[in-house]
Amino acid sequence: MGLGGCVMKKVLLALVCAGMVLGTTVANADRDERYGYGGAPHGEGGGWHSGIRARIHEAQERIERGVEQGRLSHRDAHRFREELRGIEETFVRMREDGPLDYEEQGRIHRALGRLNAEISMEKREHDRY
Repeated sequence: MGLGGCVMKKVLLALVCAGMVLGTTVANADRDERYGYGGAPHGEGGGWHSGIRARIHEAQERIERGVEQGRLSHRDAHRFREELRGIEETFVRMREDGPLDYEEQGRIHRALGRLNAEISMEKREHDRY
């Protein structure tokens, strides 16, 4: 094989490698956006931390709306606020050690998911009676 064939193989290999790196980067960015780890909702900076902050804010609003609409008692709202405060304190403590890893992010997101499920269940319970 001549010199031209060897150069062509190197160029082709470089293009294939570049394509693989770019594809992986795009796939990870898409996954991060879907799961709330990327972007900055509500115009905030801060990457995926904003996604967690946004979920905390949404939970606070759901609790307040539930009380205003008469679908949550003040006692239940107080309990949910305390649980949310605990989640937020855990998030802040985790961040003091540096960026959260995926396991820590998952812990916070699961805790927020459980809280939202409890709020929804309590609102439905109230609607039944």
